[in-house]
Amino acid sequence: MSATKQQHRGSSARNRVDLAGSEPVHLPLGVVRKSNRFQPEHPHRRRHVTVVVRPREGEAGILEGIEKIAFKPPARRHVPDRREFDRRYAASRVDIESVAAYYESEGLTVVETSRRRRSVALAGTFDELAGAFGVKFAHYDGPMGRYHSHDNPVAIPRHLASVIEGVLGLSNRPLFARHGTTGMVRATHPHDVAKVYEFPEHADGRGQTVAVICLGGGFYRSDLETYFARRGGKRPRVSVEELGGGKNEPVAKRELARLADALEHNSFLHDETEQMGRKTIWTIEATMDVELVGSFAPGADIIAYFSPNTERGRFLATTHALARTPRPPSVISCSWGAPESSIPPQVLRVMNRCYQIAALCGVTVCVSSGDSGKTEVNFPASSPYVLACGGTHLRIESRKTEETVWNETFGGMPMSSSGGYSAFFEQPSWQKKPIEKAKGKKRGRGVPDVAAKADLAGGYAILSGSRVIPMGGTSAAAPLWAGLVARINQKMGKPAGFLSPFFYTRPFQRAVRAICKGTNGRYRAGPGWNPCTGVGSPKGKKLLELLGRKK
Repeated sequence: MSATKQQHRGSSARNRVDLAGSEPVHLPLGVVRKSNRFQPEHPHRRRHVTVVVRPREGEAGILEGIEKIAFKPPARRHVPDRREFDRRYAASRVDIESVAAYYESEGLTVVETSRRRRSVALAGTFDELAGAFGVKFAHYDGPMGRYHSHDNPVAIPRHLASVIEGVLGLSNRPLFARHGTTGMVRATHPHDVAKVYEFPEHADGRGQTVAVICLGGGFYRSDLETYFARRGGKRPRVSVEELGGGKNEPVAKRELARLADALEHNSFLHDETEQMGRKTIWTIEATMDVELVGSFAPGADIIAYFSPNTERGRFLATTHALARTPRPPSVISCSWGAPESSIPPQVLRVMNRCYQIAALCGVTVCVSSGDSGKTEVNFPASSPYVLACGGTHLRIESRKTEETVWNETFGGMPMSSSGGYSAFFEQPSWQKKPIEKAKGKKRGRGVPDVAAKADLAGGYAILSGSRVIPMGGTSAAAPLWAGLVARINQKMGKPAGFLSPFFYTRPFQRAVRAICKGTNGRYRAGPGWNPCTGVGSPKGKKLLELLGRKK
């Protein structure tokens, strides 16, 4: 390195500030071990990092815009076209060029810039990245395997402190887990569930695009073809986008057969998950996401976004979906989440900004609330700008239908609908009175908003690796709601968009089935909103009627 460049580096280091909330989180505490020496396998290989840049519309303008549309019927909401999107919610050219120029001067390579996705993708070796961001890398060993990260905050240039919202990719710690469970159960047909939930008739989601976020696993095309052929009727169009090294990588069919055999003999236990590999479970659950969205909205176009299970991977998948042209999705479904305390605050802020922009652009983001009711709330369900979907136990009989909070045990594993109160996000205005009525004493965002069938006692029969495997969990509730919203969008001819606030108003109490019985192990259900199942499960036709009003 030349003396001039060394002098520049020393000067730039003195003009940096810490990026708020950028200290990584290493969980679970007491289990993760830090290696004393950092010896990367390929020290000269260039790694990719994404710098997230502020949108042109400031924080105050975004929040004001959301408050203005919160209770407006979809018919009266303005959905920006691509040109207006770029003018308001993309990054400015000056900001992007300033960030790119600075990090080029720090010795990194600018791989890609995107104003629409508000990102500057950079590449460099570990040494170059350490110098440019002021971090010291280390290896860590945890339950999900070895990963690299750092302990100190990320340093950014002082003159760009108001421009840079986040730096993603300096850690490759697996960040999120799937919300879903497998079991030996009596299978329930999606058609029967749609009938109970009164899905709008003569609608199949035609003309809508549903994005499914997948942070691991994959599916076999042959499984989808066979599954939808057996269901009969229209088959959805399913395409794949692979981002940031993520791949549609289903495990070998023999591994899926091994799990299916274990389930048939009722021998599947929780500790076998490690032996069979998480990718086996993830393969089944990624397949479930697509098969359920396609069952509930067979006329929709489904795009499965595969990206790594990291902070950078989730950002890539979400922003690519929102920036897609032509025909951006009107619905996003995601069943990956993690406890809030396990996610660095800068990641919570960066992703929450994405969900704010989705709300302003007429996109409904359906996410699962989680399957361990006794723990803290999960993100992204805790974002105020998504539709957080909890779980119910739905018993369908010939003359009677009964629905309670999902809470059951299988193979020694207690599972239930996660809910509670955010420790990071404030309670939005539309939740304050309903939570007070529920005698909620905490001030954070309440989770979930709504609920749907999640139980294993009558799980969905998913076809994966040519084997039928019953599935459940709140990761089944999110694609159900995504399919319902796609049907409603088709009937209205306009996206429903940001839905959560509606469910906390008196008229929309008629659009849900209140779940008043049961507990998730921490909270009890009751009339109105509760931190087990939100306001309840859907009455699709009534929801369409209320959303379709002009006033």
